[in-house]
Amino acid sequence: MRADEVLVLDHSNMNLLRQPLFRLLAVNLAIGEFAAVLLVGGLLAINLGRIRDLILQDDSPVLALGVLLSGLLITFGSAAMGAGIMLLGQDDRAAHNPPVGPSLRNGSLSEPPAAAVKPSFETAFSRYKANRTVG
Repeated sequence: MRADEVLVLDHSNMNLLRQPLFRLLAVNLAIGEFAAVLLVGGLLAINLGRIRDLILQDDSPVLALGVLLSGLLITFGSAAMGAGIMLLGQDDRAAHNPPVGPSLRNGSLSEPPAAAVKPSFETAFSRYKANRTVG
């Protein structure tokens, strides 16, 4: 780059809400934070374990409530964001991996093919005992 050239940034495509991954994370963070606020509100409303009484009797109830709320905001927000990320490829995997177990086909419950059923420990152990030779 020469000294007389000016670098011009185009801010039209730098809008974060237009990025699908950022939008997914923001929506899931909002869901997690809403759940955390709802949980703290519910705990205070029903006074579970006398938590409302303990918080209000403290010297600084705002600090106690802030610590409780911030811990739950971080926990629920990050859990919701992680769940959103882990569910990104859910539709792709479901098409390639058919379900194992009984399924409802044509209105009747049908068993999966025998090759799809994994043997249990008891089945494997009984086969081992039957094939074992005492020598």
